[in-house]
Amino acid sequence: MKDDITIESKSTDLVIFSHVLEHVFDPQLTLKKANRVLSPLGKILIEVPCLIYPKKWPNGYFTFEHINYFTEESLTSCLSQQGFTPIYTGVYTDNLAYPVILVLAQKSQSKILSEGVFDSPKKIRNLIDKYLLLDSDKWKRIDQLLNKELEEIDDVVIYGGGVHSSQLLNNTVALTHRVKCIIDTNPQKHGLDINGIKICGIEVLDLNDKNLAIVISSKAYENEIYDFLVNHMMVGSKVIRLYQY
Repeated sequence: MKDDITIESKSTDLVIFSHVLEHVFDPQLTLKKANRVLSPLGKILIEVPCLIYPKKWPNGYFTFEHINYFTEESLTSCLSQQGFTPIYTGVYTDNLAYPVILVLAQKSQSKILSEGVFDSPKKIRNLIDKYLLLDSDKWKRIDQLLNKELEEIDDVVIYGGGVHSSQLLNNTVALTHRVKCIIDTNPQKHGLDINGIKICGIEVLDLNDKNLAIVISSKAYENEIYDFLVNHMMVGSKVIRLYQY
């Protein structure tokens, strides 16, 4: 919650943080502010990525975008420390880009705040170590796929000017010195660069160039982007999906 947003104390019945707390520097302070603006019977609904089930995490899960990582235990502990009583907690892993914790909590009537209960450092270290091995293997498989798909291709462009493209360039060898530009539909990104490769609009491409390959750099929206390029833009160049293996 930004300091320049003024909300009257005890004036709000529901506060929603949907994929917010993993991005803020001080989740406890944010929850404290939420408690202040909630009415006596107010509720808070939180959804954040969940630090469990390493096999369900996408490659590149640890990014600079997320500065906090939660388990169900640590999130409910944070809430309890700031005067909330969890009503419902659930962890969802199916049909999502990564596991998600959903918590609904109510403002506690008691002014006594609970002490924090934290996850075992050894448990978390084991989770992280396991994930890093899986992550390395996933990038290797993507690199092998690119080597195979680009064997007879002269020019390569990446579709997607985001964090995934930066990770893709850093974790693969097949794209080294082969990418002519990065394509993104957001005009605010045009003229910027990732790893020294300029971001442009799709209009700069010859979409029927048989010697051109477009690598889709997104896991969550890969199918939607593929459909847009192939069925809407009628791209004749080769379009490569990384997560269909």
